[in-house]
Amino acid sequence: MVGVLLVSFPSLLPQVDVSAAFAYTSAPKDATEVALLRGACQHTCKVFNMFVKPKILNIVDVEERVKHSKVAEDIEGAMLDGKFLPKGLDMDNEHVSFVGVWLVGVAWGGESFLC
Repeated sequence: MVGVLLVSFPSLLPQVDVSAAFAYTSAPKDATEVALLRGACQHTCKVFNMFVKPKILNIVDVEERVKHSKVAEDIEGAMLDGKFLPKGLDMDNEHVSFVGVWLVGVAWGGESFLC
């Protein structure tokens, strides 16, 4: 049985040309852009392996209740600190676009905690 939403869904979406966006994202990259992406990936992996993972394991091991917002603030601080920046990269070239988003947790009393 086909629902009304399924039948009317195509007419709800506007027709938009996204070919330019796909062409840009799938286009060959120059050496400078590849180097910046590689550095950003290394920075992210280093922060995860040396800061986030041990922090989460410690929280779980000691059964501590921590707000998601606190963990996100700590991760943002670690990203902006520069302590975890791989050698040869300049913090001026690093731009953190968003803080860590934590979706796993249990709500107690209306507040979200990492557990």
